[in-house]
Amino acid sequence: MIVAVSHAGDSHLLAVRAALRRSRTDLTLLDLSQFPARGRLTIDHDEQGRSALLLLDSGNVIDSEEIECVWWRRPQQYSLDESLTGLSADFALEQVHAAFSGLWSSLAVSWVNDPYLTLNACHKVRQLALAERHGFAIPRTTITNEPARAAAFLESLGGRRTVCKPLRSMATCWKPTSLVTSEDCARLEDVRLSPTILQEYVEGMDVRITVVGSEIFAAFIDARHTTSPQDFRPAYAEAKVGSLELPTALSSKVLQLMNSLGLEFAAVDVRLQEDGHFVFLELNPAGQWLFVEARTGQLITSAFAAHLANLARLHTQGVTQPPRPCGQYGPRKTPWLVSELTARHG
Repeated sequence: MIVAVSHAGDSHLLAVRAALRRSRTDLTLLDLSQFPARGRLTIDHDEQGRSALLLLDSGNVIDSEEIECVWWRRPQQYSLDESLTGLSADFALEQVHAAFSGLWSSLAVSWVNDPYLTLNACHKVRQLALAERHGFAIPRTTITNEPARAAAFLESLGGRRTVCKPLRSMATCWKPTSLVTSEDCARLEDVRLSPTILQEYVEGMDVRITVVGSEIFAAFIDARHTTSPQDFRPAYAEAKVGSLELPTALSSKVLQLMNSLGLEFAAVDVRLQEDGHFVFLELNPAGQWLFVEARTGQLITSAFAAHLANLARLHTQGVTQPPRPCGQYGPRKTPWLVSELTARHG
């Protein structure tokens, strides 16, 4: 059984499910927003060993013993019974979180991607450090909530353009990468309110690298002459888009970075400069790809579905997903807050 932890309105889930069905493989949806208000979870330990049963709002049952592969795809917030408020709600939420997070860490299945490793990989600070370690060029960057440091960084760039971006995206408060304006410079004291990323603006063309297992799909997104050259997302319809062949050395660095983060899938954003050099910007372990596929014709959905099916098939043959290196930030050592568990990324 292949299980997707997502929600019914996710277009990527629907596309992958359709691709799997064409190969006569099923994909079962597990929507965490059903629990515990409508769904039911039971984890048993008896003489036969441990097993977990999840009763879904639809009436379907997921037996943990039948799961071969899990696709961790933008999990939803848990939903509590409406009768719970205040401290009672907080207590109940902590219990459901503890039950599910314990279940994830005990499942002997293949993951795309492991939720603990996904959380670690989302941190932009960690991404930049690992990318630099693997030989990527990265922009000059400061992450600070000290106004004087922010001012000194801007001054050190000698008037060159600078961008500001959030450390973490939120579906309820989405903010694109933006150019720092003179008005922003006049209110640098606001930086003290929360850490922010200030980064040297990298001139050039965006390259979206979608990694599925060991397969790489690269596409150029030329937004240089659009209304949003610093962030192609708001102006994607205006941008020129097409497939791109990556240099072998860059592909190797991308796969090394993926291995260090322990990921089976990710969307990696880099900038291609006029001189042919690539500069790493960031990585999203739950990134989207349908918008690229629609403009390039790249068969990313088919590759993703085939990767899930292959991991499930290997699991039935007794071949388990190899452990990935994750250093001191190992998945079992990371505090996993409920808000982080259900964070949604663009």
